[in-house]
Amino acid sequence: MKKFVFLCVFFAFSLSLRAQESGIRFFHGTWDEAIALAKKEKKKIFVDFYTEWCGPCLNMSLTVFVLPQVGEVYNKNFVCLKIDAEKGEGRELAKRYGVNSYPTYIFINPKNQEIIHRSGSNKPVEDFLYDAQGGINPKLGSVYMDKKYAEGKYDLDFQIVLTKNSKDGDGDPTQIKKDFLRAFTDLKNKGEKVEDSTT
Repeated sequence: MKKFVFLCVFFAFSLSLRAQESGIRFFHGTWDEAIALAKKEKKKIFVDFYTEWCGPCLNMSLTVFVLPQVGEVYNKNFVCLKIDAEKGEGRELAKRYGVNSYPTYIFINPKNQEIIHRSGSNKPVEDFLYDAQGGINPKLGSVYMDKKYAEGKYDLDFQIVLTKNSKDGDGDPTQIKKDFLRAFTDLKNKGEKVEDSTT
């Protein structure tokens, strides 16, 4: 019996270590410590805001965060944090960053502690990896994209990125499609050489 219990504990410990090595390695420290570490390592900050009662949060933790390809991208580019939005300093941080649904993912510039990119929900690994690009490159981030969209600057590259980002339900897909087609038409009318894929 003792041998069986030992094997079970050893097996669980091995699985835990394997998941930590292959998936996202979350930093366990305060917000200020995470900011200091990110500045030192020249990385951005990724935060998974969750709650204990959130089913989609648990699903992401068990099925996406543990994947090697996810860990490779997130560990290389970000200091990663899991913050319970209903406990400790998580309450104040959730309020500061306007978190009101779970899971919410935010990508922060540690220099000014401002959001570069915001996302959320239970999503497939491909979409979660695409989110990382918004955190790595501010010009692909939702904050920049929302500002440019509000200003009405619809060049073709912008519309392609915006359309790709809109698939998780953000924004009005009908309006985004209309704006994309308008930008495409404007480029064609200016005589720019673009391949017509709308027919």
